[in-house]
Amino acid sequence: MESERNSLLKVLLVDDEPYIRKGLNALIDWEAEGFRITGEAQNGDNAIQLLQEEKYDLIISDIKMPEMDGIEFITEVKNNKISEAKFVFLSGFYDYQYAKTAITYGCCDYILKPIQKDELLATLRKIIDDYQKEAGGEKNKRICEKAYLDRNLMAMIWGKYDDINVNHVQMKMHFMEDVTYIHCEISLKDDRFSRLSEEKRGEQQRKLYNCAGLLMKKQADHIIFGVTKQAECYDIGVIYNSAMAREKGLTDEEWLNWFLKELSERIGLMIVACAGSKVKRIEDLAGSYREAMMTRFFRAFPKNDKKIASLSNKKDAVTKNSQEKYYRKDWDSLIHAIEIGDKQLIR
Repeated sequence: MESERNSLLKVLLVDDEPYIRKGLNALIDWEAEGFRITGEAQNGDNAIQLLQEEKYDLIISDIKMPEMDGIEFITEVKNNKISEAKFVFLSGFYDYQYAKTAITYGCCDYILKPIQKDELLATLRKIIDDYQKEAGGEKNKRICEKAYLDRNLMAMIWGKYDDINVNHVQMKMHFMEDVTYIHCEISLKDDRFSRLSEEKRGEQQRKLYNCAGLLMKKQADHIIFGVTKQAECYDIGVIYNSAMAREKGLTDEEWLNWFLKELSERIGLMIVACAGSKVKRIEDLAGSYREAMMTRFFRAFPKNDKKIASLSNKKDAVTKNSQEKYYRKDWDSLIHAIEIGDKQLIR
C-alpha cells in the first residue's frame, strides 16, 4: 500500500480561500485518479517556500491572489527553475483572457470557477496521460542506453574491445580502477529451481537481475544480464569495486555475503557466486572474468562446493599465465588421473 501511495503524483493547492482548497479536496477521489494532495498554500509566496522543501508534480493555483498572483507565481517558478511541476490555473469568468495569457508562461491548462467535477477530472486525466507518455519515453531511452552500455562491457569482458568500447564505459560508469568481476547465478542444486520449466527459469533469472539492480541502486549499471551464454547457466555479472563495500561500512567479504543473502531472500532461491581477481584497469576486466569462470568450474568438485568463492586471498593483478599457475596443481592432478584411468581420483 505504501509503495502505491508513493507512486501517486503529488499535488500542491494554492488559493487564498480555504473553502476552495477544502472543496477541491472533497470534490473527487484523488488517489483513484493517480494523485495525492500533499501541500496547500494561501498565496504564491507560501507556495514557493513549499516547492523549495518538497517535490511536486502538479500545482493547481488560483490566478487572482493577494501579495503574489498566479502570473507572478508561475513566472517566478519557471524563471528560477524552482520546480518542474505542471501548472493548472483556476479562474473566474472575467479572468478568462488573463488565464489564456498564463498558458504562454507554461501553464498547461485552466479551469473556470465554479469548478465542475467533470471538467476537473478531464484535466487531471489528460495530465496523468501526459506523465505516463513522458515516463514511457524516458524508460525506453534508459533501456536503450543500458543495452548499449552492456554491449560495450561485454566486449571488454570477452577481451574483444576497442577504444570506442573503453571510452563509452569510462564515460558511463563509476569505479573504473581496481575492479573485480563477480559471477552470480541461480544454483541448479536448488530443487525448487531445477524443477521449473525453461521459461520459468528465464523469468527467475530476470528477477535476479532486477533485484540486483534494486540493491545496487545508483550502481545498477554495474550489473549485466546473462554474460556467460552457457546452457543451464542462469547468471548475472557484477563489476565490483571495494568502494561499494566502504559505502556500507563493510569489508569486501561482508559485502558479497550481504549481496547474496539479500538476493536469495528476495527471489527465494539459492544464489551462488564466484569472484575473479582484482584488476587495476577496466581494460583488464577479461582476466578477472576468466578467473571467475575457472573458479566456477572447480567449484563443481565436492571440496570446492561453496555458495561463495571468496573475494579475499585474491591476487591484485591477474594474467593468463598467473591463472594457469594458480590452478596448475589441480589441473595436473586431474590430467594425471585421466591418463591412468583412476575413476576415484578423477571424481
